[in-house]
Amino acid sequence: MTLTGRQREFLTAIQEAYAATGVSLHYEDIARMFGVSKWTAYDMVRELAKQGLVTIEYTTNQGERQVGRSRLAIRPAAATSNFAALPEESGRVLEMLRTYEPGAATKHSQLFLEKAAAADSKERFCFYLVAALVLLSDRLIRGGSLLGILKSLLALGSTELGLVAAVGMVVGLIIRGGLNPELVKALQEAVTCFHQYIGEIAEEERLKISGFWQKALSLNPADS
Repeated sequence: MTLTGRQREFLTAIQEAYAATGVSLHYEDIARMFGVSKWTAYDMVRELAKQGLVTIEYTTNQGERQVGRSRLAIRPAAATSNFAALPEESGRVLEMLRTYEPGAATKHSQLFLEKAAAADSKERFCFYLVAALVLLSDRLIRGGSLLGILKSLLALGSTELGLVAAVGMVVGLIIRGGLNPELVKALQEAVTCFHQYIGEIAEEERLKISGFWQKALSLNPADS
């Protein structure tokens, strides 16, 4: 399954809006969110529905005066129970990334790698590995052209390919930048698992992991 960058943006917005309210959206709601015409939003939602990433239902609003009047109800496709818990968890980790102790990137990255090793799902494993990579690579990519390259990889139409390429790029930079051998070994072992897991999880999970990484790159860490 391959998504364009724009399709990924629409899907992420639908997922986050639904997670926050639990209320299905109408395509006019989505049009307002992106500042596009309702027909553009409608076409985009239809494309996401064809790929099984959102569901579209017709519901009748009992409050409407016009009997039988219905509206489109749009919501993300059903997610697994493990994945459903990620949004709240990702918010806590983003806050940890934003406020970690000055000079303590290595210590916190080790903590994230330990959480990855103890994760009860493949999705959570990938999630915590990305958090560790963000900390270890921050000084190496921030403010330079490498940051733009990393963002481009995360925006590739093939989410799986983009994540694998992004991890490869960042790990290479981290190892060349100097890291204690014990942490290098733990990182390499984690990346081996990542390559396996990222191909086994659903596209929806990959999109959430990619979205988390992109949000983390927009933070201003405490020791930057």
